[in-house]
Amino acid sequence: MKRNPVLWLLLSGAFVTIIWLSSSTVVTTDDFANMVTAVLPVERGQFLVFWGQVWWLFVKGWHATEFGLIYWLVFLLARRISHRGFIAGLVSVTLAFLDEIHQVSIPARGGRLSDVLIDAIGITLAAYFLSRNEKSAPIPWWGRLTGAAGVLALIWALALFPFGAFG
Repeated sequence: MKRNPVLWLLLSGAFVTIIWLSSSTVVTTDDFANMVTAVLPVERGQFLVFWGQVWWLFVKGWHATEFGLIYWLVFLLARRISHRGFIAGLVSVTLAFLDEIHQVSIPARGGRLSDVLIDAIGITLAAYFLSRNEKSAPIPWWGRLTGAAGVLALIWALALFPFGAFG
């Protein structure tokens, strides 16, 4: 089955648009707690305690995931271009930076260099997994575990100790 470049371009554009639109909104912790407790059988106070401990995993983990997905989409879109990994990385990091700059103009939002670095973690992971092939040596379980722990620790540190505010 052939890959249709127009389809990949449309998918990439749609995904970037979704990210841009979601960056234009603000959902406060209180609003989110109200939404969750309206659907799940959990007390609001208990949820707020839970969310206070794990928010970074979901919020910043999604940052890394969405820009890893952008890398993947651009990588597939540029399949006939030499150095497509470099181009996909450059496009993805540029979009991450522009997203943070965009957030400066949104009331109650802000842009941070630390968020661009979190996005770059997702981009780097996507590049790593796309560069592996059948001939690559398998990664032992302890290597996967320590790698995942290292990535989570780095995201946690960047989320709890943000820096480089724009604007």
